[in-house]
Amino acid sequence: RDLLFVSRKRNGATFITGAPRMGKSTTAYAILNETVNSGVEVQEFGSPIETLAPWTQVDYEGDLNHLKNLISQNKKQDTNIVLVSETPNSAIGEAVGDLVASNVHVVTTFHMNRLWHLPHKLYGFYKSDFKNILSQVNICVNQKMYEIQCPHCRTESRPISVFKPNDPIAKMFAEQGYSFFRQSVGCDKCDFTGGTGDPMVFVERLVFTEEIVSELLSLDTPPQMERFLKNRMNELRQSLEYYM
Repeated sequence: RDLLFVSRKRNGATFITGAPRMGKSTTAYAILNETVNSGVEVQEFGSPIETLAPWTQVDYEGDLNHLKNLISQNKKQDTNIVLVSETPNSAIGEAVGDLVASNVHVVTTFHMNRLWHLPHKLYGFYKSDFKNILSQVNICVNQKMYEIQCPHCRTESRPISVFKPNDPIAKMFAEQGYSFFRQSVGCDKCDFTGGTGDPMVFVERLVFTEEIVSELLSLDTPPQMERFLKNRMNELRQSLEYYM
């Protein structure tokens, strides 16, 4: 539902984050695929272009200066949505910010551990101007991939007391009334790894509503914003822990 909502945006910034090989590009394509046959002009800049798509795709061949120029030139074109497959540094981040300011919806990916680290990431890109881009965020998505537990050696119950007292997972379990959890311990079926070898992607996401943006902009520093986002996501039960 949230991805369908953001696919209808024609301005602002959409951030899809996570470690390498977490399916960030797949999520970006899921958003853009909703715009096909709608008359929306889409351009993609990537290196390499891994999947052919029904919109304009340009391979910048690893040349970041060329990528920066492509993004800058796009301000003069009638493009509605631009996908920048990766924002690797502040120079590309600045070009992305300029394109967002030009009333273009920019979808881009970058590496980030948790969603509430976004203010720190944007500060690294934009320094004192980071609030300008923060005010134009449509949605932030953060993805992690985990191996599915082996069903043959998964214990039926282990007490949460095995966690350290201050462990955030133990705290969440206690808040939700859980006393036990399941864990695969390894067997001959899984070569004693405890996993099936099959991945499962978990996604945490937050739509940046006017209320959330207003709260963020009232704060002064990235650490304050991080605490606010973490608390809000826990209140909404939209963090990775709840999905898992």
